[in-house]
Amino acid sequence: MHVLQSVKRTNGEYLGDVIPLSQLQSPAQLVLCFNKSMNKHFSSRNSHAIADEFWLNKYWDKETFYMLSVPE
Repeated sequence: MHVLQSVKRTNGEYLGDVIPLSQLQSPAQLVLCFNKSMNKHFSSRNSHAIADEFWLNKYWDKETFYMLSVPE
């Protein structure tokens, strides 16, 4: 899996942009990267806003897993 990280400018603002819907290929699942200790403020509603690192799960469902893992 790949690690995605949030990037901040020197003034603390997040760096990013909006992706047009026409450029989306498929849904992706982001999984939080947990260290040895977890942030006590995480909840199901705010974890994506607080966390800085995520795993990109490209094997989101079994059909995608089989499609990406079958050798040509």
